[in-house]
Amino acid sequence: MSRILSPQRTILFTLVIALVAMTLALTKSQASPAPVAQQAGPASHWEYQIKAAQSPEALVAEANQGGGESWEMVSAVHVLNTNRYQWVGFFKRLKQ
Repeated sequence: MSRILSPQRTILFTLVIALVAMTLALTKSQASPAPVAQQAGPASHWEYQIKAAQSPEALVAEANQGGGESWEMVSAVHVLNTNRYQWVGFFKRLKQ
């Protein structure tokens, strides 16, 4: 004989199943921690450089020129410096 569950019992049953599934997932994730990434070699040493330009296009030209020498622009800001705006780029590369 089949029995039909009431809506309240169906909701309760679904919540219990969801709770059990979440508990099992959390238990499994705590049991096997993610592997720690290992460093490939010695610590990298960086050198840094700052360049200022009068326009974004001029700063891009500086970045392109420095790219040929392994400089990578990591950030740029637009600042007010002595009553005029400048674009300042911050560069880094592996120490040579």
